[in-house]
Amino acid sequence: MCFTGGLSATTQLVQVQSLSGGFLAGCSTAGCGGAFLGMIGGDVGGDGNLEDGTLKYLYCVDFQNDVYIPSRVYAANLTTLTNGADMSNTVYGRTEAQWAPGDAAAPIVFTNTTFQIDASQSFTPASALQRYQMAAWLISQYNLPNANRNAIQYAIWQALAVNAPTGEPANKFPKLNAKTTTAVNDLLAAAADFVKNDYSEEFFSHYHVVTQVAPLYLHGPNQIQEFIVIMPEPAFAIPIAGLGIFILARRRSRAGSGGKGSGRHSA
Repeated sequence: MCFTGGLSATTQLVQVQSLSGGFLAGCSTAGCGGAFLGMIGGDVGGDGNLEDGTLKYLYCVDFQNDVYIPSRVYAANLTTLTNGADMSNTVYGRTEAQWAPGDAAAPIVFTNTTFQIDASQSFTPASALQRYQMAAWLISQYNLPNANRNAIQYAIWQALAVNAPTGEPANKFPKLNAKTTTAVNDLLAAAADFVKNDYSEEFFSHYHVVTQVAPLYLHGPNQIQEFIVIMPEPAFAIPIAGLGIFILARRRSRAGSGGKGSGRHSA
C-alpha cells in the first residue's frame, strides 16, 4: 500500500478478517483487546469479503467501540502519527465530538490529563496526536521477550481513555491487581518519556490510525472500533505468535444494539 507524500490521511477499504497469527490481551468478562488480522485495500469478492489487498495486523486502541470478526468491509481513513499530522479524521483527534447519535457535540475530555514519568518529571500531552503516539510506542512493546501483553493493552486504553458525558454509561475498565497496575503505570511512564524526550520521526512514520469514515462517534452503534496498523513493517518488528481463532473482539454491546457490536467489544 502506498501513502502519498505530505498527506496525513488516506482512505482505503478495510476488513478485520480473523485472529490468525494475532493474540488477545486485556481480556475480562467484557471482552478482549489485542491484535487482529485484517486486510487493507483490494476488492470486495462475491462472498462480500475483501480480497487481493494487503494483510496487516490491526491493534486495538479503542475501548468504546466494537468489532465483530470477521467484520464487514468498510471505508477507513488511515492517519499518520508523525508530528504535524492532521488528526481530524480520528476518533479522539477532533476538537469536539458526539458521544453517540443524537447527542450534542462537545469537547473531548481525556480521563488521564498527566502521566508521571519519574519523581521529577511528568508529561501532559498537548494534543490527541501525542496520546496516539504513546499508544504506538506501547504497541511496539508487545513482541519483546516476556512482554506483559495484558498490561500493554490496559495502558493503551488508559492513554486514550475519555470521560463519558453526564447521563451516558462510563467505560468501566476491569479492576486490576496491584502487580498489573504497577506494570501499567510503568508502561505509561515509559511511553510518555519516549514521546516527550525521545520523539523519532522514523519510528512514528510506520504507525497509522485506522478509523471508520464519518459519521464518527465516541461510542457509536455499529461503528467499527479504531485501530493502529504498522506499515510498512520496520526492520525491528518481531513476528506475532499464531493462534488462529475467530472472535467477537473487545467490549460489551450496548443494550438494544441487536447484537451488532455497538458500545464495547464482547468476547
